[in-house]
Amino acid sequence: MDALLRRRAMIADGGGTPPPPGVVFYDRLVFDGTAYIDTNIVPPENASFRVTPGYETLKAAQRLFMCDGTNGSTFGALLNTSTTSTQRNFNVYYGGTGAVGTNKTYAFSNNTYQFFLTPKRFGWGSTAYTITKGNNTPNGGLVIGSNISHTGQPFTGRIGNFFIYGSDAQNVTTASGFSSYTPVYSLKPCTYYGEPGLWCVETSTFFGNSAGSGSLSVLNN
Repeated sequence: MDALLRRRAMIADGGGTPPPPGVVFYDRLVFDGTAYIDTNIVPPENASFRVTPGYETLKAAQRLFMCDGTNGSTFGALLNTSTTSTQRNFNVYYGGTGAVGTNKTYAFSNNTYQFFLTPKRFGWGSTAYTITKGNNTPNGGLVIGSNISHTGQPFTGRIGNFFIYGSDAQNVTTASGFSSYTPVYSLKPCTYYGEPGLWCVETSTFFGNSAGSGSLSVLNN
């Protein structure tokens, strides 16, 4: 894709304006299984999340994204310990102290998937599973590629754009259904003066590797 077409695609996908100085956008951010990203983004009440992960190099349990909530609750998703060499097995969390969706599988033979989590459902593509959310609200910054305590195996694959929506999107039932809603936050894979990470379009903020070790990289596909 030439520079003009890539810029138009970026704008159409929620990028808003062309990138500021120092920022180059890419299709994917690659996590090496050690690196992760701490952000200062606290999702709104009844937020929904949409991201395209995949190409996990470790076919085992690992963290995808998570944030703290009030009263010891959490919000987010991970591949749990029932993940096998052939099947991803998910746990999701939404405003409670334990998982509200468990043991839903998606084959590793599908390299990428459009994952989403709302107060009422989670799933990928046109597949959705009903959940019952807890009564708590987010109160901590979103962590991508790990959990809040930075314990357990970080993510080992690639992610595309990461979108956070407000409460208006909570009834969406498919990944494509979010196209009718405007994200509150749009995190886009990029380099910022050569450093790989995520750029928040709405706040003009760069988030790089927070782990102190490991590395992130970028690619187009």
